[in-house]
Amino acid sequence: MIGDLIRPMPLHFWSELTLVASGLASHSYNVYTALRDLGSEPEIDLRRIEELSPRQATSLLGEGREL
Repeated sequence: MIGDLIRPMPLHFWSELTLVASGLASHSYNVYTALRDLGSEPEIDLRRIEELSPRQATSLLGEGREL
């Protein structure tokens, strides 16, 4: 998990809520469907670890939390 969920600040409209997953191949459809069913606000971004931007990879290494 990276983004504003792990920071000691209140969440706000522009908060970045990102879950990073590894090894989701057999469950990815179920996970994406469950997140979609939660609604669009706040948006929860699910990223495969292989698809992280350089900024997100740095955030994961520096402050990421495992669920």
